[in-house]
Amino acid sequence: MPRLVFVCRTCDRYAPPGSAAARRGAELVEALRAQAAQYRLEVREVACLSGCLEPANLGLRGAGRSTLRFSAVSVADVDAFLACARDYWAAPLAADVRKLIPRRLRRKAQVIGPVRA
Repeated sequence: MPRLVFVCRTCDRYAPPGSAAARRGAELVEALRAQAAQYRLEVREVACLSGCLEPANLGLRGAGRSTLRFSAVSVADVDAFLACARDYWAAPLAADVRKLIPRRLRRKAQVIGPVRA
């Protein structure tokens, strides 16, 4: 099973086209891809992670695991997110993922969904 991290490519969808805010998702993709291999992770761009009110969203989800979505993420948060993703994929199935969220990202963890079948 690939160890995926999901990035909302369209964040910030409400920003003026061509503005720095409109590139937030693209900047996160670039920053994550630059380091993902060293964590043995694959970056998957998606159209939306349903966090539009707090743009720049990243997600983790997989069979037998809870879903995590982080909102209002910046490039400065990428190291903490990648460490969290590494720990998420290393944790046993059905683990309590709340314990894996680094302090830097705790306020940005907007969704902690149930374990997926």
